[in-house]
Amino acid sequence: MRCERCDETGKETPCGSIHYRCSPNWRQHRISPPFEGLEEFDYGLRRSLDPQFDWQEFGRLLLEQTPAQTLLFVEGTFELHFALFRIPDEENTVFLVGPWTFGPRSEKARKWARRYLGEAGENAVQEYYNGVKLLQANDFYMTIRVLVGMMMGEDLVVKELKEFLPFCFHPDVRYFNEPKFQKARSTSRRT
Repeated sequence: MRCERCDETGKETPCGSIHYRCSPNWRQHRISPPFEGLEEFDYGLRRSLDPQFDWQEFGRLLLEQTPAQTLLFVEGTFELHFALFRIPDEENTVFLVGPWTFGPRSEKARKWARRYLGEAGENAVQEYYNGVKLLQANDFYMTIRVLVGMMMGEDLVVKELKEFLPFCFHPDVRYFNEPKFQKARSTSRRT
């Protein structure tokens, strides 16, 4: 299916025939126990890289590591960016917006992926990354800061974190050598 906006072919589209990158819709997730649907927060990247990923522990860490009255802008392992904040009137709930990117992946990130995930894992990450929304940081940061600030008032603290524990992700690389992963990768390249 071709995207109506960029004329690229995308395997998954959020709204009929619009590619993720061009979709006007933002991914957002209300995260609270029992963390149902959390495996889709990054369009399924972690799920595809690590089928044994502990989603309950990930959800628990997001709740534990996101302070009240704080808007966090974080960067994950694959240079993907997210915004997180607690919902003021809901205990044990974090709101997550993203992912988005600011441009092509750095050569450093690509080398890291090849080293730790192998060529097949790196290709999977790059294919995924190519479909993630591309943003200009200043415009989006200011917009979300104003919106979250309206909910939280003057006490809002804004932090940017390069290292945020729940987003430090290192999948079990043995999975990438399994025939199931190799077959899935070769099938997805043909479609």
